[in-house]
Amino acid sequence: MEKKTLVWIISIVLLVLIAGFFVITMPDEINNILNKIFAGEPDKTCNVDSDCVIKVTNCATCGCGEAVNKNWHSFCPLPLNYVVMCKMCVQKQARCIENKCEAFSK
Repeated sequence: MEKKTLVWIISIVLLVLIAGFFVITMPDEINNILNKIFAGEPDKTCNVDSDCVIKVTNCATCGCGEAVNKNWHSFCPLPLNYVVMCKMCVQKQARCIENKCEAFSK
């Protein structure tokens, strides 16, 4: 095997190992990056109150959510394989105010 080919193979293997390390150790950070790229900013447009719901808009393990359009979906492809204790969230209700979804405490 040529020395150049061997160097390329070793480089590719190291790159895959490094990428795998980041996927395993930081799935929520990678998910948040992918979420911003593919889902974009949360859509908060609305016409009536029923257009709005409370959803978690990032890929973090803990999140209380915010008021967004019911048709907007986050994109979090990597599973989060750890258990954590999350703070209690205040119950919120979503309403459409001036064509924008807003969250109010219940």
